[in-house]
Amino acid sequence: MPDVFDTFEEKIKESEEEMCSDLNSVNVDDINSNDVRLTLGGKTFRFTKVEAVEEENVESIIRKEFKEKINDQLTRIREKINNKVVQMQLMYQQMTDEFKRKERKLQSKYKNSAMMPQISREHFCKNLSVFKGDDQGELVWMYRCEYKPRFMIIYNDPLGNEPRKVRRALPKRMVNRLKKPMVIEITTKADQIINIITKEHNESLNQLINMEHYHRSGSGNCWGTWNAYLNASWKTPDDILYWMKEAEGVIETINYGSIADSSPDGLPRAATVKKAAENEGDVITDVREENDDEDAWDVS
Repeated sequence: MPDVFDTFEEKIKESEEEMCSDLNSVNVDDINSNDVRLTLGGKTFRFTKVEAVEEENVESIIRKEFKEKINDQLTRIREKINNKVVQMQLMYQQMTDEFKRKERKLQSKYKNSAMMPQISREHFCKNLSVFKGDDQGELVWMYRCEYKPRFMIIYNDPLGNEPRKVRRALPKRMVNRLKKPMVIEITTKADQIINIITKEHNESLNQLINMEHYHRSGSGNCWGTWNAYLNASWKTPDDILYWMKEAEGVIETINYGSIADSSPDGLPRAATVKKAAENEGDVITDVREENDDEDAWDVS
């Protein structure tokens, strides 16, 4: 709790003590008739004690009456002071409760919020951008690249002499036919990666939509056995770029054995691509690039 509230509470107590101390210092017995004047008919008379003619003189009677009246007034003043002090204490309690509530809300929001990372010009030149997601703590990262499949995994007759699974390069004409702009979208929550999906720009709607391709299921991308990104953590935008490149490399290979959509909109039928790979594509036997995982789409 800030010092300002502690100081406020102390000031209330000090003020109450000072006011009560001042009231308690009022003593009617200290009041006497010395220098008391009475004006009658345009003339002023001063009271002077000559002698006491009775056991209880006039001054004592007046002092007694004044004492009763003053004590009544002091009692009313004390009640008013006490009421004000109670109101101030109640106001103080309401202020502290409201402050604590807002503090808890702010701390919760801060805990679950996503601080915008430092994206440099270098990251922008690498086609990486980021914005805040819809939920607390979410960031959505965008990486502009190309959908450009270069390989196809083909399954042969297991009783034949050729290997059951062959990886072939797609002919250049087919690669050019398949090629189109793509955006890879990564969603993070706090420091965890929770989803990766492919998008494309729809010009008529002027917005990004889920991109249809051979390994795009109704619920999202079918990444096959490539699930290393799930619950992976990140610290810098370069970590996100790493996973973007991983996804870009995985999607370069079409696994004909686990096709999610055999005829995606805007692309040739999977059977057509397979035929071109079998007739014109070379079998890949050399060491592959790190991101080219031939089992990426293998769900068997």
